[in-house]
Amino acid sequence: MDDVPRSKIFDDIYFSVEDGLAESQFVFLKGNHLPERLQGQKNFTVAETGFGTGLNFLALWDLIDSHAPDLKLHYVSYEKYPLTREEIEQALSRWKHVFGNKVDTMLAQYPLRVEGFHSTYLTPNIKLTLVFGDVNETIVKTQNIAVDAWFLDGFTPAKNPQMWTKTLFDNMARLSAPEATFATFTAAGDVKRGLMAAGFDVEKTDGFGRKRDRLIGRFGGAGVHVPDLPQSVAIVGAGIAGCSIAYWLQQEGVKVHLFEEGDAPAQGASGNPAGMINPRFYKLRCAEGHFYWSAYARALQFYEALSQIHDVDFESCGALHLCTNEDKQERFQGLLENWGYPEDVAQFLSKEETREVAGRDVPYQALYLPNSARISPAKLCAVLSQDMPVTYKFQLPPLGELRNEEGWQINGDNFDALVLAVGAGFDEIEALKSLSESHKLKKVRGQLSQARATEKSMQLTSTAHYGGYILPPKEGVHVIGSTFQPWETSTELRRDDDVYNKEKLTETLPELAQGLAFTSCRASLRVSSRAYFPVFGKVEEGLYVSLAHGSHGLTSTPKVAQMLFNPLEKTDNCL
Repeated sequence: MDDVPRSKIFDDIYFSVEDGLAESQFVFLKGNHLPERLQGQKNFTVAETGFGTGLNFLALWDLIDSHAPDLKLHYVSYEKYPLTREEIEQALSRWKHVFGNKVDTMLAQYPLRVEGFHSTYLTPNIKLTLVFGDVNETIVKTQNIAVDAWFLDGFTPAKNPQMWTKTLFDNMARLSAPEATFATFTAAGDVKRGLMAAGFDVEKTDGFGRKRDRLIGRFGGAGVHVPDLPQSVAIVGAGIAGCSIAYWLQQEGVKVHLFEEGDAPAQGASGNPAGMINPRFYKLRCAEGHFYWSAYARALQFYEALSQIHDVDFESCGALHLCTNEDKQERFQGLLENWGYPEDVAQFLSKEETREVAGRDVPYQALYLPNSARISPAKLCAVLSQDMPVTYKFQLPPLGELRNEEGWQINGDNFDALVLAVGAGFDEIEALKSLSESHKLKKVRGQLSQARATEKSMQLTSTAHYGGYILPPKEGVHVIGSTFQPWETSTELRRDDDVYNKEKLTETLPELAQGLAFTSCRASLRVSSRAYFPVFGKVEEGLYVSLAHGSHGLTSTPKVAQMLFNPLEKTDNCL
């Protein structure tokens, strides 16, 4: 195999030139005795250092299909230098006949190459978590898993010594289940001694192909036990936050029930005709920025996969964040320098490049997010909640009336946990008063407008952000917005707000605004915190919240859904 992919950074190959798949099966699957161990198991967790092309993962998935089709796998893989979808597809093309549609399924949910923990279900029993970043930093943040088998891959210790460290070996021990095993292609002395010092029994055995030796072994410690998820959860609020939590928990095997005050999902801000998926921007590296970019990757991954089987009006149209002043230009350029994202994630465009992307004369430089997308929040909530029990026209009584010894009793049913995803209804719940005060929760009124596209504006192909925003037309209609009115609580429609939205557009993009005739509008209340950051996590035993997603709820809520119970990533963002 002369066309085996090679890392330019480490000057090393991603898999054997003799037969990469055979090497994976021999070194990692047989090395961990998986053909025998998987049979009869209900759940199994594998952790890998170096995802590369995903070949080890696909080989294991194939083994599960043939040996243990009812097993539920969680595969966690750490990767510092993720390849592109195209690079992976090309590298795996030689085994497409072996894996069938597994390669396409994996690549369809391959996340943006931004740092973070990216978890998704590829099938009901195959959960893949890709952790992008330096393994010696990210494994320290890893929690709530008990690894049954370790695949120590990555590049050879001689060329990549910074991966094979005491930090890695010690955290392997911290995260290992009882009797966890490991396998690796290398027999390097430093690796052997590091694993033994961390509590692993190590054996040198025959290597694959030209490699004489390799290491396998077993963890000799007591092993970690992960707390169980609640068996049943009641979620109050069928907006994007509540529906996202319910959908994720259902995938995790938890019994869920949604309770909604209205007579349908998405009655509040989640009922807008269209919304955008964008991160919040932070020029300097920080925990908040890390959360939002990781959430952005998760949201796009999730919605795109959902759109393949459901109509949610998902459209990847890209987003142009226009440099309408010098401060924005400096901020956006600094963001790219400090975060170091590749061009397939974010780019800084000249005026000429902006014009080409927009499809119209947009006379500004711009930060361009080529993967940014639009979606219908109302359709999204309807799809997420369609296969679960929902009680509409529900009036939440004082929480003290719902408490019992086991947890919560609502409408005669018992639940282990209760999640409040109540949006603008937060101030009506006495139990949230202290939380509301400490995080300075506030309601923000926003009115968006819809306008029939003109001959010129029909040519707009990307969302343009300028302090307001205009979406490309769908069925001949633009969505334009939005007002920002803190503390206002009326959702009555105002003609003055339509005028404001049009004036804001005219100031920046007069050619697009000319001739637009507004046809309808919608006003709703969203909730923001003092830090303009979501408020989520455990309030007290058995009680959780997901609030204050503000204008970025489409971006943040799928990530928060994964972080609410037993999050894989240790973070200071939760309550």
